[in-house]
Amino acid sequence: MSVQISGENKQNNGEIVFNTLDEYLKMDAKNINELFDSEIGIKFSPGSNLMMSMFNPTNLQRIIYFNGAQPLHKFITIFHNFIEDYLLENNKGKIFILSILKGTSYVNVSIIDGAETEKERLNNLKILCKLSINTFDRAISLYINENHKKKSQYRTDTTFKELEHSINEYTKKIRPILLKYL
Repeated sequence: MSVQISGENKQNNGEIVFNTLDEYLKMDAKNINELFDSEIGIKFSPGSNLMMSMFNPTNLQRIIYFNGAQPLHKFITIFHNFIEDYLLENNKGKIFILSILKGTSYVNVSIIDGAETEKERLNNLKILCKLSINTFDRAISLYINENHKKKSQYRTDTTFKELEHSINEYTKKIRPILLKYL
């Protein structure tokens, strides 16, 4: 199994360290972005997008999931579809990448290899899900506080109500799906 994690501070004795969503919601947005910057090398902003892709080194083919990079409020509600697809099929020899894109910059949050057996894929998903939950929780916490009130401006093309709806779907339905793989 090969898994790469961006940043130097992501692991503590082999374990990925992250706070709970409630702890992040209480943090100041500036402190959250300092964590993003120090651990993965990019600050999350309203214009940041997330992307999931697959690269096949045998034929040099790259597949980009979900019709390309998506804003946070859309990505957090569809990411579980990738998890379910990854788990179902033998994808040995392929490389799967979760990235944050910001303008012309990007950083790969996680890179996992495909695997032949379901057991190997479950082990890979454990790491990917921890990193994803950590990334999504932190990004959400930039825009809402522990009372689910607006903390800072999100995107100008998205209402706070839309963001709030996506966050509710993530916390009630999607996050529990990701947590079951830990």
